[in-house]
Amino acid sequence: MFKALKSSINGQRLLVELHNPHFNTLLCRKLIREGANLKKQNSDGKTALMIAVEHQYTDIAYALITAGADVDTKDKQGKTALMYAADQGYTDIARTLINTGAKIDAQNRLGDTALMRAATNGNTDTAYALVTAGANVEIKNKSGKTAQDVAADQGQTILAKALRTNQAAQTFTTAAQKGRSLLSVKGRQLLREITEKRSNCNIGLCDRLIREGADVNAQDGNGDTALIWAAAVGHTALTHALITANAKIDVQNKNGDTALILAAYYGHPDIALTLINAGANLDIKNKEGQTAQDMAVKEGCADIAANIIQWRTDYIQKTFSTAADAGTTKTRKIRRPKMKATP
Repeated sequence: MFKALKSSINGQRLLVELHNPHFNTLLCRKLIREGANLKKQNSDGKTALMIAVEHQYTDIAYALITAGADVDTKDKQGKTALMYAADQGYTDIARTLINTGAKIDAQNRLGDTALMRAATNGNTDTAYALVTAGANVEIKNKSGKTAQDVAADQGQTILAKALRTNQAAQTFTTAAQKGRSLLSVKGRQLLREITEKRSNCNIGLCDRLIREGADVNAQDGNGDTALIWAAAVGHTALTHALITANAKIDVQNKNGDTALILAAYYGHPDIALTLINAGANLDIKNKEGQTAQDMAVKEGCADIAANIIQWRTDYIQKTFSTAADAGTTKTRKIRRPKMKATP
């Protein structure tokens, strides 16, 4: 009886902790390991798994699934964890739930399926994962609409066309092979906005495209990404937004240039510092054999060159300091030091 009580208490603690935006990951894992009751639901009927999926706490979601959390439990709206993944466009989590045995065609109180939720929000990649896993495209909700109808109602014309009853799986496969998913389209739109308008690009439009899941790593004919362009034209706000959206920092274009190398070339010290603090590789060379530091020196960008040199100095000092504290002469990997702009 004591064990059941402890499980119930830990289950409730887990729900409370996951509602905290600054939740303690280690505590959550500890509660899961100690047998927290994973069936516990909050006042909205949400389980810990639903909350983790809804907020993309990916590692916690996987830990809950591994611990045996029920993937088909419904909240008071009749939504399952898979529907929450479809709502948000979290395709990797959706695939994991499907592979764990989640009921792909479960319906909520309005009769919507996970596929309809993905269609409502224009989450093409998630819709593709659902269709190829066997989602029924002919199911109708309580309004008498299929996923295709829902997509059309929301203005998702590409997705609606792809969801034609007898062609869905084939259409999605073709679209995926040709890289024509909606996210890729939005990625190209994002890239076009900055390549055409450069420093005068519409940051509001770019932010919206990024929030909607645009492929931030799409490349133009020269291999340039949105981040490379943002760094080159000196768009600080967009650089921050792209890094936050997990844009790849060290992508090289056809000339071998990275975002950092071009920030050095065009003399944008704030952007260079942002890229350095985000983990940009300082040792990458372009096809002319130049690193970002070489480029900064060549172009007379003293601030950028100084920041790179200072980072290397700080890194070496901290590495040897850490090794000395550990009583060994061997160096080990440590967290990169964060730098502040030079006065």
